[in-house]
Amino acid sequence: MNRYSFIAQVPTSPGSLQRGVAIITEHHGNINRIHYDRQIDPHTVFFEVTATADGFARIRDGLTAIGYLQTSITPLSTLRFH
Repeated sequence: MNRYSFIAQVPTSPGSLQRGVAIITEHHGNINRIHYDRQIDPHTVFFEVTATADGFARIRDGLTAIGYLQTSITPLSTLRFH
């Protein structure tokens, strides 16, 4: 079992986060850590999962199929601290 991290873009509709979690558990992935803060970004969820290489490939394919898996981040042109 290997540890993998990825970012998901989840809609704000009810049950959408559970839909992504269901794909992970369906392919025998164990969620070690999840970070989601609606006040910072209501769509971005950080996952850390433990799974086999084959299981993670199926998780990745499943999340991509529903449009959740984020494969790149658009860099910000400015960053402001308050």
